[in-house]
Order: sequence, then structure tokens, then C-alpha cells
Amino acid sequence: CWGTPLHRVAGDDEDAITMAVEAGRAALTAGGAVERVVLVSRDLPLLESSNAAVLLAGLGLDPELEVDERLGGAPATVDAVSSAR
Repeated sequence: CWGTPLHRVAGDDEDAITMAVEAGRAALTAGGAVERVVLVSRDLPLLESSNAAVLLAGLGLDPELEVDERLGGAPATVDAVSSAR
């Protein structure tokens, strides 16, 4: 991955899912129960399959866990955060 510590940019072999898996694995080290996963991206890589299924598998989470996929930028992120339970 490229960028700065505060701004990540996908490398040639990365996409939104691989970056989400990396970020999710880091978050999971804090412990605690995972009740829901939120994925926000301007460009989700899988058009004919489930981005959520790939993300959950990469994180080693229950495939039945709720995943909220949002397509968009900052407004979608704010909407996802404001609707969190």
C-alpha cells in the first residue's frame, strides 16, 4: 500500500476488499464481539459476487454476520457511522 500514515492508497495488487481485510484484522486485535461490519468504498471490486462474503472470510468471521455495504465517499461514510447501532 502507498500513501502516508493518515491517507492510504491502494497498490497495484490491492483493492477495497484487501485494504478492508487488513484494517479489519488490525481492529480485531483490540478484542470484543463483532456484531456488524460496515464496508464503504467508492469502488467495490466484485460486481457478480459478494464483497461481504470475501471480507468476512478474510477476517475469519461468521459468514452469517450482518454486513452493510455502502457505495460512495464521505457522505456514505457519515451515513454509515450515523446509522451504527
